[in-house]
Amino acid sequence: MKAKTYGAWGFCLVLLAIMPATRVQAFDDLERMCQTQASVAMHVSRSDVKVRRSDNLDDGSGNYILLWEARLHDGAHSRGYCQVDPRRQQIVRFESGEYSGRSWIREIVQHWC
Repeated sequence: MKAKTYGAWGFCLVLLAIMPATRVQAFDDLERMCQTQASVAMHVSRSDVKVRRSDNLDDGSGNYILLWEARLHDGAHSRGYCQVDPRRQQIVRFESGEYSGRSWIREIVQHWC
């Protein structure tokens, strides 16, 4: 009995199945990193920090914005954001306070150029 081979089609199907899962896993890792950074900065446990993706996911430089909110020990809330680079899988900027939607790279260029 001859084995059935799928050739290029089979390879493409495998790639299509793997690629989205890898991207989702990478983004989950970035969200976890942002959550950890916020919990350390606010002196609370990771479970007290909620992270969500910004509505304008890309800030214009290819980096993504993740918004975080921490519930502090006195019941107050603190907010901020992480600017993450999906290619290098790292946080490139961490801030407390509201995200203004402006790219810090554009701000530097406008100020100095």
